[in-house]
This record gives sequence, C-alpha cells and structure tokens, in this order.
Amino acid sequence: MAAFTRATVVIEARRRSGARHAARVAAELARQVLAVPGPVSSAAAAGCRQLIQDGTARLVTSADDVLAAIDTADSADTEPEAGVPARAADGR
Repeated sequence: MAAFTRATVVIEARRRSGARHAARVAAELARQVLAVPGPVSSAAAAGCRQLIQDGTARLVTSADDVLAAIDTADSADTEPEAGVPARAADGR
C-alpha cells in the first residue's frame, strides 16, 4: 500500500504492529510518513510516538496538517524511488 501513496498516516500503532511496519516500508520508499501522537498513557499509540521520536514520521494533529504535508511534498516535485516501477505511457 505504501508504494501507491504520497503519504502514509499512522493513527494508532503499538510498538510492534503492522501499521509501524507499513510506515517503515513507506519511509524506505521515500514516501512521507505522518503520525498522530495519541495519549501518552495509551499503549495503542506507543508506536506512533516512537515513529515521531526516531524521525521516521512527522507529527500531525489534524487533517490540515496532513494536507499541508502532502502539499509540501508535491511542491518539492520529488521522484519516486528507483525500485518502484513507473507506469508506462500507455497506462500499463
């Protein structure tokens, strides 16, 4: 899924979770990773906080933050990772 998006937003993730794995894959593909920090008392948000703390994810707290991050990425005109196949001109 991460290869098909401009950004991956992690809403909840435990320290060991599929959501954290998806975030790592997105980062490896040079996609934006965004995370909602969640309450400090919540184990279900510990993975999000760790992604933010280790610099893998950018902290977001609203839909406006997500849109701003996507707009920033679009204006930078970044190319996708070379390992991700580009779509052919004929749409295949």
